Amino acid sequence: MEGLEYLRSLSQEAKDKISAEFGGIENLYQTVFDINKTEYNLYANKPENYKSQLQLAENALNEIEERLEEIGLDGRDVTTEISNDFGEIIVSKNINALDIYLKQHGTDYLTMRDWIKKNYGI
Repeated sequence: MEGLEYLRSLSQEAKDKISAEFGGIENLYQTVFDINKTEYNLYANKPENYKSQLQLAENALNEIEERLEEIGLDGRDVTTEISNDFGEIIVSKNINALDIYLKQHGTDYLTMRDWIKKNYGI
């Protein structure tokens, strides 16, 4: 969880400001993480009125970034670090599912990844 480590690596002054504004670095992390989860689920499932719900999530994220800017941090950097953690979890989950599927067909993810790199340079 590099995003949480990033927050923990901030100066004590920055962490104190985050605590005053968001109730702690863990609360900030959870809030941004949950917004990313909501966005992902909305994109994946496309429920009725999902676009308006996506806009609400985006607005919430922008508000957090602005509040971080007001306390002297780069809001986009902070939210991106946390968003990357969520993205890594999703990618890892999909890779694991692909690996299981490939094993049922006599190969595995790492073997196929190496083959694609070797043959297609990707």
